[in-house]
Amino acid sequence: MFTKLPDSIDLNGLRKEVDQILSGQSSLQIGLQSNKPNGSWKDAIGKGTNMVETEFTHLVFDSPLINHYITKYNMHRTRIFVSTPKTCLSWHHDRLPRIHIPIQTDPGCIMIVENEAMHLEAGSIYRVDTRKHHSAMNGSKLNRIHIVGCVSD
Repeated sequence: MFTKLPDSIDLNGLRKEVDQILSGQSSLQIGLQSNKPNGSWKDAIGKGTNMVETEFTHLVFDSPLINHYITKYNMHRTRIFVSTPKTCLSWHHDRLPRIHIPIQTDPGCIMIVENEAMHLEAGSIYRVDTRKHHSAMNGSKLNRIHIVGCVSD
């Protein structure tokens, strides 16, 4: 369900780019790709019920490191997710697996996929089979910030 990928990342560089994107934003979800050229960060957010996730390939921000990882892992409908302290997502499943790049986290931040729970460490990259039922909780006092993108099988 969780596969830690062997790559190392430039966590400080990614944090700077994420901080620039989040600066002045009140949304807990910022789209990094759109389904149309010159699209908005708002195009990829929400539940995605009627979205074709693989159509979200147009980069929205001039963020070289973030865009490098999106391209390297062939991610689509990539977003920055912010989970506020003491919150939990509903139990759900997605249509496609996801790549998670934790940017800010704490040991109290746990992702659960079916019967397996794991803390995803900042500085690592994970492929998570989110087609299985899963949730994530932030039991810490800090925001949990992940870059999350869909990947095809």
